[in-house]
Amino acid sequence: MLSSYVQLIGIDNIIVENTNAEPGKYLAEYGVYVFAITVGGNVLCIDTNDVKEGDASVLIADSNFCSYNEVYDCIEIGIVPEMLLDDLSNNGIVRLNYMNIKKCLNKIDDSCLDFMMKLSNEEYEDIEEFLE
Repeated sequence: MLSSYVQLIGIDNIIVENTNAEPGKYLAEYGVYVFAITVGGNVLCIDTNDVKEGDASVLIADSNFCSYNEVYDCIEIGIVPEMLLDDLSNNGIVRLNYMNIKKCLNKIDDSCLDFMMKLSNEEYEDIEEFLE
């Protein structure tokens, strides 16, 4: 665990996070992949849809960001910014899709390389502040 409360995870755990664990297994379907975990169990992801010059952006997702909704047989976003709730809601739920992921998740950095440099230089005090 780094001083910013981030743990970079190894390849085996990256596979588990993106194939079996929530929210990673759902986000991965849209090209958003978990590569690190915070002390609170939240996940840091690279967005392979948002790549500039071979460098992806970094997003943060609450551990409860999305889950399977049995009633509607879909993946539902459970944590939606209040100001977007009315615009995104359909039948009282917000379905997971890439457009809604972009609207609901906070971006930490436009560049994974810059993010890793800042992380290694301990420029982040508490990465979970980006959830707010």
